[in-house]
Amino acid sequence: TVYSAATQTGVCQGDTSRYGPVNIGANTTFTLYVTKPFLGSMTIPKTDIAVIKGAWVDGMGSPSTGDFHDLVKLSIQGNLTAPQSCKINQGDVIKVNFGFINGQKFT
Repeated sequence: TVYSAATQTGVCQGDTSRYGPVNIGANTTFTLYVTKPFLGSMTIPKTDIAVIKGAWVDGMGSPSTGDFHDLVKLSIQGNLTAPQSCKINQGDVIKVNFGFINGQKFT
C-alpha cells in the first residue's frame, strides 16, 4: 500500500480518504528449536525476534534504504521449564501459538 499526499491517502487526510490500518503479524506462531538437551529450567533473555520498519518521502518516488526507521521491535523473554520427569532433547521443536494479537496490546 502506498501512502501519499499526491493521491490524498496520506496520514494527514480525513478518515474517509485515508488508507485503513495495516495488520502485520497479527496471527503468530513462535517456534523454539532446542539445540542442547536440558533438565529443569532454562532462561530466555530478552531477545529481539522481529523488526518492522517504515519510511515516508515527500512527493513521488520510493524511499531509499537510509530513510527506513524501526516502527516496531518484537522481543521475547521468559523461562522454559521441563518437569522433573521430562527431558527436552536436542532437536526437539516447541511451538507456541500466540493466536491473534491486537496491535493495541503492544506498548
